[in-house]
Amino acid sequence: MKNLAVAMIAVAGLAAVANAQPFSGQGRVSFQVATNPAGPWSAGVTVTPGTHVYVRQMNSWSSNDPVFGWASTTLEEVSFNGANATDTFGVSERAQNSIANRTNQDISPASGFNLWKAQGTTAAWNTYTTAGGVKLDHNVNPDTTGRIVTGQSTFAIPGVPWQGFSGANGVVGLLYRFVAGTAAGTRNIDITGRFFVSGSPAPQGNQFVVYVNEAGTNTKFTTNAALDGARVTIIPAPASLALLGLGGLIAGRRRR
Repeated sequence: MKNLAVAMIAVAGLAAVANAQPFSGQGRVSFQVATNPAGPWSAGVTVTPGTHVYVRQMNSWSSNDPVFGWASTTLEEVSFNGANATDTFGVSERAQNSIANRTNQDISPASGFNLWKAQGTTAAWNTYTTAGGVKLDHNVNPDTTGRIVTGQSTFAIPGVPWQGFSGANGVVGLLYRFVAGTAAGTRNIDITGRFFVSGSPAPQGNQFVVYVNEAGTNTKFTTNAALDGARVTIIPAPASLALLGLGGLIAGRRRR
């Protein structure tokens, strides 16, 4: 079990105010994939080897009680089940000093970065090979103390610029890019995560926190948050393209 104090310090930094009473409703984390950082986004995409695949964590909720906006989500890790050594994973992070730096999200191949995160506290992440694939986690003792904390600070917190805050029901918590590998045959990479569970703010449950007013009061829902995974299917390059390349080579030789 990862160290409770690590996550609670991080979450406190995102919302260091009194907690509200539990709200009815449910939070939801949805992993979505695309072949372009601008989308379109969906729960599944089919690509060929060498394709840059983009993954985002969308945070939303359903509730009859008034919600001012998403505050934070804490996961134990993000898993890429089915990834192997031919897939290119790594962390070169787009630096940001605050959540207000939302316009600085370029993680294209040309930028040299492959991770952007909405996070009000300093924490470096890394990727690790597992028996079942690859995981994204904190780079300090990832199996015991590290967690994936994403969130946004309300503008009521002193010293934190407010311009980047979004009260929309649906806020991106992280954006990540990896390259589909060349392993033979068709295969799937299933992207999912595992919630950190705690009792703060009350009640006990998945660590998905929302703001309930402009002063930064935060709470969790009485129903545990849900998580939707995404799938990347990697297929070999179409045979027609390979034949076209071979045909071009033969034609070129005939013209000599």
